[in-house]
Amino acid sequence: MLSFLPGKFLAPASSKPSFIVNKKKYDPGNDQYKTLSLYKEVLELRKLSPRTREIYYGFFKPFVYDHRDRDISGLQYHEIFFYVKKHCMKLNNTQKKQLIAAIKFYYERVLGRDRMFFNLKDQVNFHAAPTFIEFITLRQIIDPIHSPHDKLLLFLAYHLTLIPEQIAALNWDCEENLAKNSLINGKQGVVNYLNELLTAHKQALGEQQWLFEKNQEQLTKKDIKARVFDILRYYRLDEIYRSYFRNLLFQAEYSEVTRKNYLSSMMNFIRSNGYKHPALFSFSDLRNYLARNRHMSEFFQNRMINIFHFYYEDVLERKIPWNYLVRPKSARTLPDVFSRDEMLHPHHQLRPATYQKPDRKHPHKPSRSSTPPGSSQRLNLINLPTISLIKKITIYLKKCTSNR
Repeated sequence: MLSFLPGKFLAPASSKPSFIVNKKKYDPGNDQYKTLSLYKEVLELRKLSPRTREIYYGFFKPFVYDHRDRDISGLQYHEIFFYVKKHCMKLNNTQKKQLIAAIKFYYERVLGRDRMFFNLKDQVNFHAAPTFIEFITLRQIIDPIHSPHDKLLLFLAYHLTLIPEQIAALNWDCEENLAKNSLINGKQGVVNYLNELLTAHKQALGEQQWLFEKNQEQLTKKDIKARVFDILRYYRLDEIYRSYFRNLLFQAEYSEVTRKNYLSSMMNFIRSNGYKHPALFSFSDLRNYLARNRHMSEFFQNRMINIFHFYYEDVLERKIPWNYLVRPKSARTLPDVFSRDEMLHPHHQLRPATYQKPDRKHPHKPSRSSTPPGSSQRLNLINLPTISLIKKITIYLKKCTSNR
């Protein structure tokens, strides 16, 4: 099976390095060596982070080796799509995106071709399993709580993993049925602790028909869920929230780094909103949260949008309208690499500059653009696109000089 890890370099016996693929020594041909060298060079020129360059290069190298008998610059779209679809079957969601991004970078950034789209998303329904917390951990969480009703409800929800319908259906004499639960069957210490919770709960309420009821009426599924959410918010139970989202991210088969980043961002989101359960948020609340944090980086905003899409659409199955989560615009920077169009038509980058005539009566009021009197056409050409072109030419000349 082809490995997607970056190859290891050996001590070169000639001017060309050798690589190890599947623990076998392999000498790439001249064309492959030039392609990989060009790819690494453009990765550096595009100012990508070292970790991103390592990931992209690690996925692009096997792609070159799999087409060692072909010129990869001449591959058709259907051939690239077949390769991506074949190898994505062995990868998780994060690695799929990295493989596609690495191949797209070569054809779109290095070769300057049109954008390519790979729709490989499988329509799979996400079924979230109940959150289970170990007895020792859960007891440390709920022992400081004084209310016996809240302690019992948390124990039933997060250790016995009963869903709201099952909790609402419990009658007053349910000790024997709960003791037969597979999670505590045979664990006498856990059964004794559950009986203590049930005894304290019944002594505080008095005899009634259902274990949880209000005004002599059985609580519904919605009432049980709302009461659990209120308990989590009132006592600020950080560890239960963390276990809940860790369980969801693990079932989604994200990579370890993605799970860690998503979990940290989601916990910050919950803390900043007073430990309110995210299932109670409206789409307007999500939009307002992004608006309050618009001063944050583009990476932070995009990650929060991805988290919201995962939780509300995949887990809760609530479709978010497109106008509620608007991604930030990418910052415009001066490119450091020539494209083919810029090399063939440099004069298209030159545009006349405009001059802002100051308003003496209202200096802070924007005035109409006009051409400064007595200015020459040569001065009009000194604007941002011209500076960008000059910078590119300077970098290109320095590169040519260093190669000599």
